[in-house]
Amino acid sequence: MDGRVGVGRPSDAVGPTGLGYGRRGRNRRECNAMGMSDEIDPGDDGSDSAEEAYVTLDAEWRCVGVNAAGARFLGAPEEKLYGSSLREAAPDLVGTPFEEALRTAIGNGDPGTADGYLADRDAWYELRAYPDDGGVSAYFRDVTARRERRRELEAYEARFEALTGSTEQVVLTMDDDRTVQYVNEAVEDLFGYEPEELVGESLLELVPERFHEAHGATVDHYLETGDKSLEWEWIELPGRHRDGHEMSLGISFGETVVGDEHRFTAVMRDISERKRRQQEREADIEFLRNLYEVTTNTDLTLEDKIDRTLALGCERLDLPYGFLTRIRTDDDGDGRQVMVYTRGDHPMIQPGESCPLSEAYCRETIEPDGFQAIPDTVAAGWGGDPAQERFGLGAYIGGKVVVDDELYGTLCFASEEPRERPFSEAGRMLVRVVSRWVSYELERHRQQTDLQHTNDRLEGFASVVSHDLRNPLTVAKGHLELAREKHDDEDLAAVDGALNRMETLIEDLLTLAQEGEAVTDLEDVRLGELCEDCWRTVRTAGATLRVESTGGIRADPDRLKQLLENLFRNAVKHGSTSPPSHAREDAVKHGFTGSRPEADDAVEHGSTSPPSQARENAGSENASEPSVADAPEDTVEHSSTSSRPEADDAGSENASEPSVADAPEDAVEHGSTDSEDGEPEVTITVGDLEDGFYVADDGSGIPEADREKVFESGFSTSEEGTGFGLAIVEEIATGHGWEIRATESEAGGARFEITGVNRP
Repeated sequence: MDGRVGVGRPSDAVGPTGLGYGRRGRNRRECNAMGMSDEIDPGDDGSDSAEEAYVTLDAEWRCVGVNAAGARFLGAPEEKLYGSSLREAAPDLVGTPFEEALRTAIGNGDPGTADGYLADRDAWYELRAYPDDGGVSAYFRDVTARRERRRELEAYEARFEALTGSTEQVVLTMDDDRTVQYVNEAVEDLFGYEPEELVGESLLELVPERFHEAHGATVDHYLETGDKSLEWEWIELPGRHRDGHEMSLGISFGETVVGDEHRFTAVMRDISERKRRQQEREADIEFLRNLYEVTTNTDLTLEDKIDRTLALGCERLDLPYGFLTRIRTDDDGDGRQVMVYTRGDHPMIQPGESCPLSEAYCRETIEPDGFQAIPDTVAAGWGGDPAQERFGLGAYIGGKVVVDDELYGTLCFASEEPRERPFSEAGRMLVRVVSRWVSYELERHRQQTDLQHTNDRLEGFASVVSHDLRNPLTVAKGHLELAREKHDDEDLAAVDGALNRMETLIEDLLTLAQEGEAVTDLEDVRLGELCEDCWRTVRTAGATLRVESTGGIRADPDRLKQLLENLFRNAVKHGSTSPPSHAREDAVKHGFTGSRPEADDAVEHGSTSPPSQARENAGSENASEPSVADAPEDTVEHSSTSSRPEADDAGSENASEPSVADAPEDAVEHGSTDSEDGEPEVTITVGDLEDGFYVADDGSGIPEADREKVFESGFSTSEEGTGFGLAIVEEIATGHGWEIRATESEAGGARFEITGVNRP
């Protein structure tokens, strides 16, 4: 029969429901048979029969005491068992470990234990025998179910050990006293302990000392209240290695209750590297955010921006020195490094310090790849190099700075001590980004400086034009009027036209010089209404305006008005389809033809002729142009608001400025006709685009080869044109941040599309 006999309580193995092994010693107090008759061992988990079979035997093995469970165990009523021999009542115990344990207790007076399988009962039993007045008190318990569970648990534990033994994660089980009951082999790699060294020890061996009190309070709080103050599924906590260094751990907790005991299981992994990468990412994001704030701060000078950028780079890379260098070529052709902006107190890294390029680390940085990262200069082979002797740097990282496609210098960060770790990919990326940004800032600064010089020259030019050219022109006009009072010569009319053309040219040049500035004061403008306002002030001859725009845009009203007026003039001047008989009139209105301009043309270009002279000119037989009085009545009645006045008005003192109020309403809104059959000469259409608007006409159009040239200053297809009108249009559009292009209209004429426009 299978069984075993021993002294003391058999061990109670804790199965894998606790995810580990443990031994729990139990002390059984000595008691007399009567005192223990119905008592269950307080250390038992009660997982088998709730009542033990109790039998008391005297020295002759006769039954002198029995409980109900004992009677059932022996298979006879209690009253029949008293005085009977145990060998007779339970013959299946004879020759078993149970008989041996009872004999030991009776014969030697020592407690005994035994467990074994009784085939007749098909069950496993456990016996505890205690000496009692020369006899023995015996407690039998059916442990069949416990043995079955133990076998299952042992099999489970075997599988569990196989699983945890193959994982790189630490699997640890502790009891409610925080004593380690089990830990797998992975603990050695993570904590530096062998499993045997930790089993039976406190978990606090693996916890930094500053967390001991909090850890104990957390476990006690949970055992008392069941309240989890931490997330058990995943939590990040620090761990302590055997050598004392700390690491970041990712831990998942589980719990199992075995009897009245708790088993806590922790699965731990080292997340230090992941935490480091996460912290680096957060630091990178913070660096880029700070860099953005610096680069977009319009109140900072270039010097301030570079200084703050160097400070940010030093902080992010944890390096004390940052510097921007300029690489120059000496007269003898050798390169030289000059410190321009610096950060840190290194004596050789200060503004103005210079050295031959052959004695600088930067000589490698300016190679084609334009980048160098050295965590340990000596280990990288720089020991004994002239650069090492001069600067004595232990770590260096730098990028090339290029301005206008030419080498400017380098942007670098360094320390005198080597780094323990190589520069991360993120750190390398940041230095590349900063190097490119500094390149951009230096290039932009150079462009702004050049632009400022250009603007200064333009302002000087505008001043000269305004003062030194206008004054002589005014004098010339005055003398011309005096000459006209004495002579009525056709040549004087030609002089007048030339002076008017000069005045127009001066005005265009001044406008062009002043339109280069960016537009900052924007307003909501109704494009259609502004077009009609412009139409009233432009000499439109026989043109018709059609406004198809219904929306508003954000623009500077004055400069937008200039843009529209120039486009309208261009359409009227170059898009006219009038027959030859009217071509002269258009030319007079929009350019010099070699003969005296009409009265209203003189007014437009600043003529100072007195009214009497205007009347004389209007009715002179020698006038090369047709007189206003000779104009067809239809032309006078339907002309635009800026066409010449009627004959009666030509002699009026107010003839110098046509009144909008005098113009027919139809002319203001729809233009006029200038041909004898009443058909319009050219139609100009203003309409909306998805992100802007267009101005188109049905005239002769612009040759495709000239569509980009038309915006160049001085370019004109007409001998009378100044070549600045469309250049001014482009300057105004650019000042708003818009784009303009010339193309062909649906009618075959010119079409100008302005895009990139914001709407209210």
